[in-house]
Amino acid sequence: MTAAMALFVVKDTFAKIIVQDVSPAQIIWMQQTAVFAIMAAATMVKHGWLALRPTPIGWQTLRGITCFAGIGGLYWSLYFIPLADATAVASVAPAVVALLSPFMIKERIGLRRVIAVLIGFAGVLIILKPGFGGRSEGYLIALGSGVLMALFYIGNRRLAGLHPPLATIAQNALFGVVVLAPVMPFVWVDPLAGHAGDFAAFLAFSVTGQSLIVTAFLFAPAFVIAPYQYTHIVFAIIVGYLVFATLPEATVWIGIALITGSGVYIALREAKVAEAPPPSTPPVS
Repeated sequence: MTAAMALFVVKDTFAKIIVQDVSPAQIIWMQQTAVFAIMAAATMVKHGWLALRPTPIGWQTLRGITCFAGIGGLYWSLYFIPLADATAVASVAPAVVALLSPFMIKERIGLRRVIAVLIGFAGVLIILKPGFGGRSEGYLIALGSGVLMALFYIGNRRLAGLHPPLATIAQNALFGVVVLAPVMPFVWVDPLAGHAGDFAAFLAFSVTGQSLIVTAFLFAPAFVIAPYQYTHIVFAIIVGYLVFATLPEATVWIGIALITGSGVYIALREAKVAEAPPPSTPPVS
């Protein structure tokens, strides 16, 4: 999982370079097309083509649309703000999941997780700096990306276990390919004009990262893997400095610490709840 997060940061780095000249819609459509082609082929070889059917269609639609919209929103935010800042704000997603899951999928959330959610949102507010200095639209887009990814994660929880991991990734990508296809004639830029190498690397890191995530879930359950997603922020800070010579401001470091601490606590708390034995049922007399 840590290797996947590192590759995704490199992928996002190429996205930040490309998005200066190419629409985020085209970037995410090309990514989803490449991911779908490879994951669908792998799914059909291993599980047969019927495994690709996106059922139940309602939850699959929510999950598919929020997946490509959330990732596309992150790419859009990279046009305005540094890589580490965008990654940190979008990482509020697990806190939003904890907040919304009682209403959307009837999961219980205790007081300690409520406090962790509030701490996570406090971190976002610190990064956003109400009053908005600088390119505030980039931070708001990144926040919107985090909310959309939270809805995607909730969809994942609702559909957990219904499809093999390979099929799940292919199904998500299919929605991005289909929904964005009608938009392409209006935003299309020749990807070979100035960004051929960037696009090739971007797609390679994207597909490889997705493959590593599938592999990670073969070796460990989701609640074990979840905390490692926060290495994404660490890699984003490192790569942002090495490639773009940018480092988060002092207040942003505080916000990153709060968001990361909140998310890791929520993940560990959910792991503990998942491992707890169910309450015993009193014998019927």
